[in-house]
Amino acid sequence: MINEFPGEVLKTLETLRSAGYKAHIVGGAVRDLLLGETPRDWDIATDALPKTVRKLFNAEENEIKERFGGVTAGTPAVPIEVQTFRLDGDYPDGRNPRKVLFVTKLEWDIPRRDFTINALAFAEDDRTIIDYTGGINDLKNKLIRTIGDPYTRLTEDNTRITRAEELLKRYPFLSLEKNTKKAIDKIRQSCYT
Repeated sequence: MINEFPGEVLKTLETLRSAGYKAHIVGGAVRDLLLGETPRDWDIATDALPKTVRKLFNAEENEIKERFGGVTAGTPAVPIEVQTFRLDGDYPDGRNPRKVLFVTKLEWDIPRRDFTINALAFAEDDRTIIDYTGGINDLKNKLIRTIGDPYTRLTEDNTRITRAEELLKRYPFLSLEKNTKKAIDKIRQSCYT
């Protein structure tokens, strides 16, 4: 099912693990691989703090991105975003959490993500899919479903509706889960009233 990865992805995982950190491929790359598609980009979730990740990969400092746990590794040909496991606070601006708390477990990080099919993880070392939110079942049923309450999840970060639309365009066989669709319709109506 999932067999091959770009060398840069394997090297990134190995660098983190060799330094004593957990590292998993997460998000859209796992979804794409399960659908038989080539990922456009790669996300790796880890318990290493951003400053440590930057040092391990000799990456350029990006204070804003690092505040949210992100460090860009890889190459322009194979972009890799390394994200520290985190919990998010409230989203006062409709885009970014006011505060993030870095944590040490993947299962604490996953519930903050947008859609179940984007919350899958792959443990490359033992070749297992990690699914805390029902993403595999939603892929089988061809559904885009938010994690948690749809209205809350979609209003805390207003780009999530756009991401749902992009998923529908890229994968026309997918459809919105009924409560996710209702929430999107309600948010759109409130924008025009």
